[in-house]
Amino acid sequence: MHRIRTLCCTWLAVACLIGPALAQTAPSNPAVDWGVSTDGQLVLQAGARLLWQRCVEGMRWNGRTCTGTPLYLDYPQAVEQARRRSQAEGVRWRLPTARELQFISQHNQRAVDAGQTALLPDASLGWTWSATTSVLRQQFNPYAYENIARGPAGGAGGQQLDLENGWVVNTGTAEMRGDISRRTPMMLRLVRAADRPD
Repeated sequence: MHRIRTLCCTWLAVACLIGPALAQTAPSNPAVDWGVSTDGQLVLQAGARLLWQRCVEGMRWNGRTCTGTPLYLDYPQAVEQARRRSQAEGVRWRLPTARELQFISQHNQRAVDAGQTALLPDASLGWTWSATTSVLRQQFNPYAYENIARGPAGGAGGQQLDLENGWVVNTGTAEMRGDISRRTPMMLRLVRAADRPD
């Protein structure tokens, strides 16, 4: 009997020591990482500390869906729209990266597939501008006269920014493309850093 009691106490002690370690390494629930503001206008991505506009620019959340008419802007207009909103509201809105847009799109699709409420309503899904830039890789001869005259703008190894095309993401399918002319009108969904908790 004494031996059984000792064995039980040993297992209990081991469980007490290992239990907290298991709790710390258990994967977090991804659904907890996402939330919606009380007015429904913003989506919080807690893990990345980002606040997303729930609707694209030109539309507003009415309690059930996004209403209004989306603004279709070319890339320079999209950058200007982010600047104007930042100035008007006193917080720094920006264009998201293509990967950020793809991530929120994938989360939205998983919620729909699981029969849960989508964070991004159908009315505001579609091709959307990102801040991601393309890099052109080309053969670069540093000894060619035209390249010497142009200077080091070509970058190392003949790489340079593609200033004519930009990256867009289809927020309905999470598909990305980097070959879209920056003069093409697209929708715009802004993002900003979440405020630090008090």
